[in-house]
Amino acid sequence: MTINGEVIKTTFEHPFYVKDVGFVEAGKLQIGDKLVDSRGNVLVVEEKKLETTDEPVKVYNFHVDDFYTYHVGNNGILVHNANASNYGKGTNKALEPQIEKKIEKALKSPELGKRLEGEVVKELGNDVVSFQKRIDLPSGRYGEIDVETSKYIIEVTTGKSSKVPGEFAKYFDSAMNPNNKGVILFAPNLKPTKIPGIEAVGVKVIQSLDELLKFIRNN
Repeated sequence: MTINGEVIKTTFEHPFYVKDVGFVEAGKLQIGDKLVDSRGNVLVVEEKKLETTDEPVKVYNFHVDDFYTYHVGNNGILVHNANASNYGKGTNKALEPQIEKKIEKALKSPELGKRLEGEVVKELGNDVVSFQKRIDLPSGRYGEIDVETSKYIIEVTTGKSSKVPGEFAKYFDSAMNPNNKGVILFAPNLKPTKIPGIEAVGVKVIQSLDELLKFIRNN
């Protein structure tokens, strides 16, 4: 591909960040697509061609520790660390950069609850559509959704106890949940005696990351 005058050679599946769209595999980029550099400036795909070879060609696939994105070429084009655990779990869509930054911050937080939120999002990967999302409510106050996927709102807690069941009602309100998504409480340390009352109000309680991932994938 030629991007902003620079020739970039890559494999078909490597994801590049397209402005206002998200990460797109190189082979699916179109001439005119607007990519982004390390400073947020727009770089345009000017030319694209697919090369096939008769002989095997050596390519390098590597993992960048602790970072989901990095920059390539003289222009510093934003691409995705395609080996990272949050890319390729069932779709070709990677997490948005702003979510990835929140994950990195959460995983380094001194607060156990924030670190657990980061672990949940990292495990769910590209199923996540928002993380630590603030919502302005009609009352003038605001609410926050810990983790949101395409089908579920997930509250994360490290405690042995949780909100009283009635306090989960906010997640079923149209202001917080306009698409009427299912609600999950991820609570690894929650006392078993607390679970029936919470599930009675329509909230699914899950206590392990493996169980959470399986539930999200199968529902």
